[in-house]
Amino acid sequence: MNFSLFLLLLGPATAFTGTKKVILRQRASSSFLLKSRPDSSAAVADALRISKEFGGTSSEARIAWETVEEMDAADMSPAITLSSTIKSVEKLHEMEYTAKMRSLSRLLTETHENLSQIKILAANLKNLDIEDPHLSKLPDTATGLKKVLQEAKAASEVHGPESAESVAAWNEVDFCTDVMGGVGCNVDTMYHYSAAALKAHHVYDAVVDATFFQEAEDAIEMLENLRRFVRIENNRLNA
Repeated sequence: MNFSLFLLLLGPATAFTGTKKVILRQRASSSFLLKSRPDSSAAVADALRISKEFGGTSSEARIAWETVEEMDAADMSPAITLSSTIKSVEKLHEMEYTAKMRSLSRLLTETHENLSQIKILAANLKNLDIEDPHLSKLPDTATGLKKVLQEAKAASEVHGPESAESVAAWNEVDFCTDVMGGVGCNVDTMYHYSAAALKAHHVYDAVVDATFFQEAEDAIEMLENLRRFVRIENNRLNA
């Protein structure tokens, strides 16, 4: 073979081999950098959770974000700082506030008509009960049902509607009416209340009374006011 032709053939092959080696070195270098960089995504997620739970300026949040900063110290990308994270958390709170305000506004608007009808019916029933209390009064034969109702109303009065005492007493009412058919109802003596301990503005020998209806009217009026304020706030956020 001609020596000049041999050199021509050898040149491209040598160049190709050199290029291949460079590419392999670059890939190996990139792979090494990716493996050497710590994955801080889990730490960031944990720090965001802690910031939301305890507050962005809490000691728990500071420790969590210091951990993230330590993991990012060996990274070539800009490190996540506490100040920038606090701003991110605040932004998340703003987004959550806006979304929940919109949802509340939508629900209050959708239920407005039904609440207005409920308010009218409650007022009518209240007036009927005031004019003729016997309409809602339980008969003398419903002794067991009267007792469990009295206990449930008293528990709500003294401890609040969501208290453990109230829940237990109302469970007994449900058992009395749904299982026993209003007959053979038992009262748990540990939730027995004396007359002196009660506010006594309810009628305790009726299932519903005028006071309940009045409280329903007041609650709906509060929701109507809430709907007005929420609508204004929602418009402000959308501006």
